[in-house]
Amino acid sequence: LIIVEGSYSLHERFGHYYDFSLFLNVSSQEQLRRLEARCQNEAKFTRFKTEWIPMENIYHEAQFVKERADMIIHTN
Repeated sequence: LIIVEGSYSLHERFGHYYDFSLFLNVSSQEQLRRLEARCQNEAKFTRFKTEWIPMENIYHEAQFVKERADMIIHTN
């Protein structure tokens, strides 16, 4: 059993290697709460909010990540 996790692990380039794919759908509020808890400083947290989250959202839409996943789990 090999588990691959990460924001970009469901890129179309990798999809044919997986037997099963799971997408964890976390609310924006929970995503920010978790990021704030992990970031060591305000600058890093701000960079996630202004740079990484928007890029990740563009990737999800462009790659149809949720639509290609075998299962979606929704959390708050």
